[in-house]
Amino acid sequence: MSLKFNPKYTQSEIPDTKTQDSFGNQLANYNFEPKPNKLYLRPFSKFNRKLLFILLFFLNIVINMDHGIIPAGISTLQTDLDLDAVHIGMIGSFVFLGLTIGNR
Repeated sequence: MSLKFNPKYTQSEIPDTKTQDSFGNQLANYNFEPKPNKLYLRPFSKFNRKLLFILLFFLNIVINMDHGIIPAGISTLQTDLDLDAVHIGMIGSFVFLGLTIGNR
């Protein structure tokens, strides 16, 4: 058993999609081509995307710099300011308190 393709229209009956609808009614000459999807259009050029990435990268480093500076300088702070362990612990926790308030 062989299957053969049976087209709906013969070659001479194919409707012109720009001037006729499926019922053969005459249409105005509208442009039926699809419009470009705006989601595919990029709002920034490649240079601007790289610049934005670099700016956000260094801004993130500056904002989170206190996470490393406070623990690295705890021994110096403790000797210079003559602080006990409770006060040093409070200074170390101020970083996370600031993050909690800042992300609210």
